[in-house]
Amino acid sequence: MRLLSEAATSSGVPVYSYNEVARATNSFSDTHRLGTGAYGTVYVGRLPANSTALVAIKRLRCRLDDHDDDGGRAVALLLNEIRLISSLSHPNLVRLLGCCLDRGEQILVYELVPNGTLSH
Repeated sequence: MRLLSEAATSSGVPVYSYNEVARATNSFSDTHRLGTGAYGTVYVGRLPANSTALVAIKRLRCRLDDHDDDGGRAVALLLNEIRLISSLSHPNLVRLLGCCLDRGEQILVYELVPNGTLSH
């Protein structure tokens, strides 16, 4: 997982620890949950913790497992996604602000779209 974090960092995306993300979401509590979709659950939080800006924290359902036969492919796909999303800039796209690839978790941190959903 260390190489995965280094690869994500090389894409210019800040990498947060699991503890930082858990603290930002009050341990992924229901009070911080914005919604759940096919690929995971989105929470609201503050990263870094002392920040005044709120962010959307998407915890993906699929975990990165070093012992999984398909784990290498999952890692490659995730890194490709992080590189692609972090390189895009458009007013209609939310920005990728960071990620967490700690403890087998796949967590993406996006800018929060206030008073709406991505479909509105």
